[in-house]
Amino acid sequence: MPPVNPTRPVSGTSTTSNANALPAFPANADAQQLKTLLTDTFPKLVTGRTPTINVTEAKWLMKLAALPGADASVKALLEEKCRGVTLTKAAKTAGLEALLTSLRPAAPTGNTGGTGTGTVTTPGGGNRPVGTGGVGTGGSVMDLRLGVAPTDIVPQFKGVATFDGPWKLKSAALADAYKGVKADKFGTTDVQLPGGGAFNVRDFHYDLGGGKVGMRFVAVGDDTTVKTADGKTVPGHQQMDDFLRKEMGLGADDPIFALIGYIHPEGHTGTLKELAGTLLKTEGGNTHLGAYVGGGRTTNSPETYHQNQWEVAGYPANVQMVSLEGVPQKTLNQNALIADAILNKGVQFPPDYKNDFYKTIDLKTTLDFYKRWVRDDPELKSNPKWHTYCAEHKTIVTNIMLNVPHNEAAFKEIWGDAEGKKLFGEVQAKYKAATGKDMPETSFEPLWKKEGIQNPVNEAGFGKGLAWPAETTPDIMNDFMNVYANFKDVGGVTTCAMLAGFLEVLKERTGVTAEQYFKLALPVMNKVMIAEAKTQNIASPADLQKFMQQSAAALYVGLGGKKEDFAPGGTINPQTMGLAQNMLKGVEAQAPDILQNHGITKDQARGWLDKALLPDLEAARTTPIGDPNKPRYFSPPNITHRVAIGLHEHSKFVTVKTLCTAVDHTEVEPK
Repeated sequence: MPPVNPTRPVSGTSTTSNANALPAFPANADAQQLKTLLTDTFPKLVTGRTPTINVTEAKWLMKLAALPGADASVKALLEEKCRGVTLTKAAKTAGLEALLTSLRPAAPTGNTGGTGTGTVTTPGGGNRPVGTGGVGTGGSVMDLRLGVAPTDIVPQFKGVATFDGPWKLKSAALADAYKGVKADKFGTTDVQLPGGGAFNVRDFHYDLGGGKVGMRFVAVGDDTTVKTADGKTVPGHQQMDDFLRKEMGLGADDPIFALIGYIHPEGHTGTLKELAGTLLKTEGGNTHLGAYVGGGRTTNSPETYHQNQWEVAGYPANVQMVSLEGVPQKTLNQNALIADAILNKGVQFPPDYKNDFYKTIDLKTTLDFYKRWVRDDPELKSNPKWHTYCAEHKTIVTNIMLNVPHNEAAFKEIWGDAEGKKLFGEVQAKYKAATGKDMPETSFEPLWKKEGIQNPVNEAGFGKGLAWPAETTPDIMNDFMNVYANFKDVGGVTTCAMLAGFLEVLKERTGVTAEQYFKLALPVMNKVMIAEAKTQNIASPADLQKFMQQSAAALYVGLGGKKEDFAPGGTINPQTMGLAQNMLKGVEAQAPDILQNHGITKDQARGWLDKALLPDLEAARTTPIGDPNKPRYFSPPNITHRVAIGLHEHSKFVTVKTLCTAVDHTEVEPK
């Protein structure tokens, strides 16, 4: 993630006006009236931290575009305003995405290179035949969203980091547990670029409010008392509980529930290859997602992980509040505790979690899972394909918390009168068995209603009615690129090298072949390098030739070749150089346009790239590739962090906000 502008709100999600508040269309409105109406109404659709359009709003916009008075200028204004705005899955399905695509200015045409088949040495080693042509029979592995998520949506924390609160990390902890990271760079990563140089990514930081971005430490202790910053002795959980009650607006006896994402700040520097591998940055450096339920107790999958305590020494956890628009936090927290108590009792961790099949990708399956779990369906506990790893488990808890108020009327509304009444009684008994207490009841408008879903138990739309959609391997790759190797910040050579280097990661995840991968990747790489060329001062054919030569050498090194190969007596690997040169065929083909439109800014080049990649990316999404027996959907441990900072799509009615970072009391001291 390129460093993020603290003045831009990045965490949480938007709220919206009630659908009934959307204005009616004036009879016989002309173009000017419609543009005024659109301009006046649009802020109501996308208020909040992450601009988002839901299905009701999408239908209003589509109806506006279909009115007789909606001429080309109205449609152009509509397309312009929707740039950088997230569409919910339902809004896309309703047809708004297709409409906006049809309204966008045409992408540059012409041959962008890559028209043969050759043998290359990939960064992972070995000679393999690869397709270097267009999309062909491609698949979804190259769904990079570069053409869908404009640059200004991607979080870019910039400026001086703020470490809020009364605590600071001890020098000994920074030196030992966190491997020498400097105090002012804690929670960040230095990305070591190919060929030298580095830039810093604030990958664990979050919005603190008031234009500040960084981290807020809260000291905790397991089964012990701790000293507060002003010297008082309190139970180890007291400072965290007091802080969360204040931030969540809770009373002294109101329930606490927060998601907790465990992070690895010790992995604070590395090459792109190391970041994608041993440093686990494909999952943002997070390796566990649990929940904190107050009183020093955590819940997890596996059920007894961390002995149901914090255990944050050398392993801090970002603490996140999940909110639902219009619902008091104490009510939602109580509902979360009910769902969590029931689903956590007896939770089964998969034997091979990296190849776990994440099944609860729609509301229908999620609700059915809950019903089957309550009824002790043996398959959920005996069949490894239904076992749930840490983040998968807490994602299910979150979606039940948001969609199932625990009262009989709500159960009847979801499952029908007879089934709902029966299931509610079973849930009460299940909760009593898990906790030894009578189940409290909760009542609120659930997410599925807010999303306009009519029949939740049959809602099979991907991600519809859920807090966030599952991630695919392309999403994970896209997030990694946007965070650690963004074109705007690292340039075309590094972006292309990163794309090539991801082959080994994707092979393990999906079983994709090199031929499949490069058939999809090379057209994208060609356009990335065209965008790079446009940013250079290329005013003559000689300038262009120099750029081609220098870029080929830089790409060669980025792909794993050695600088020494270019020295006298050195030997250039023809396969690696062949791949580098194939990445530049688009530059050669677009030479007249580059000569005419050179010297543009990185922002302008990224804008061009967004449009130019649309046909490649749309075609690449159509057919899955790789091994069908490999997992296709994921809910990685840092999914909540990606939602909180605005990197991953989510329901506009749901907010995930990082409140603080839990650190062990032995690792901090008063400022």
